[in-house]
Amino acid sequence: TTIGDLARLPLATLEQHFGKMGRLFYHLARGEDERPVSPHRERKSISREVTFPVDQGEIQVIKRALWKQAQEIETRLRRQRWEAYTVTLKVRYADFSQITRSHTGTVPLQRRADIYREAVALLRKTAVPTRKVRLIGIGVSHFCPEDAPRQLLLFSPLLAEQG
Repeated sequence: TTIGDLARLPLATLEQHFGKMGRLFYHLARGEDERPVSPHRERKSISREVTFPVDQGEIQVIKRALWKQAQEIETRLRRQRWEAYTVTLKVRYADFSQITRSHTGTVPLQRRADIYREAVALLRKTAVPTRKVRLIGIGVSHFCPEDAPRQLLLFSPLLAEQG
């Protein structure tokens, strides 16, 4: 049931039950692992979230939390010199049920106002404010370098003029 249970079993029992993996389980359960530690891995997302001290139903309080998170994410993106195509909103309601909503755009984002705008648009697709919120969070993913070449949008200026 637990790692402690596994650690109490003899090596022979683990090898008999799990084959070659039994030896690995035997050593890992005892904190013995000779594999090199690889602390550097490619970051796949950046996120921030806040758990409210009391369940929150006030939309302006929730939006202020999102704005602060968007600011923190912008700082991290700028530090890494990245932009992100996908914004994800995480909502945990007062009953501890949780949902996420995501949007992947065609233009990468880095500015807090853009990240916030996307998060608020996603918030509109939730039960907030009719249900109180325990936790709210924003994440960004699908990174590209901020100086990456961009595909120009051929018709967007014309469409904007007709607006």
